[in-house]
Amino acid sequence: MVTRMNTLVPQVAMDYILLLIMLMHENTICINVNTVAMWYITSFDHEYQLVLTDDTTSVVWDSKAAFGEFKVISSFCNSNTHRMIFPFCYDAHWIIVEWQWLCGKRVFFYADSDFKTTTHVNAVNNDLIPANIIWMFANTPMWPSP
Repeated sequence: MVTRMNTLVPQVAMDYILLLIMLMHENTICINVNTVAMWYITSFDHEYQLVLTDDTTSVVWDSKAAFGEFKVISSFCNSNTHRMIFPFCYDAHWIIVEWQWLCGKRVFFYADSDFKTTTHVNAVNNDLIPANIIWMFANTPMWPSP
């Protein structure tokens, strides 16, 4: 999301927007911006937990974490009633990936604030989604089985 002044919407604002979406729409799970950013850098196999130290919050990656957003993602990936939204800042613009069940199939929707507004997207435009974004989700429990 870019404002009219072509400045990036701050990360904390994006998290609040997603919190409001979760409050307004039942069965919607919005994953924290920091979680998606670290997932992009590392891999889905890591889990994180927030640790409070000296009045600051730091993100700690721990594969033995008792509970984290990756466990939430894994536990809801077979739910045909829930949808998940994954926001992250990519190359100085916001990308939103939404995952949900649609007509009995797992479907991903992709939105990029860098794209021009249009009313129709041709199938040939599939190459507009960066391959590393596709691969980010390909090795997860959310990805459709062959």
